[in-house]
Amino acid sequence: MKQRKNPLGRAAELAAGAAATVRGRRADRKPRAVIYDAAGHPRVVNADSPEGAALVETAEAMLEVRE
Repeated sequence: MKQRKNPLGRAAELAAGAAATVRGRRADRKPRAVIYDAAGHPRVVNADSPEGAALVETAEAMLEVRE
């Protein structure tokens, strides 16, 4: 027979799972640069290219100023 958990234990288990998922997503995420043309269509620029690296660096500097 399966042992029942109380509601507080179940909530803590769900919260721990959600936190682990968020940590995993952040670890897997690397910077990316997206630019938009005049019509509003997005284009992803390779962050490893010189242009993409410059865009990512500029964006990070803008975020530092905002903090």
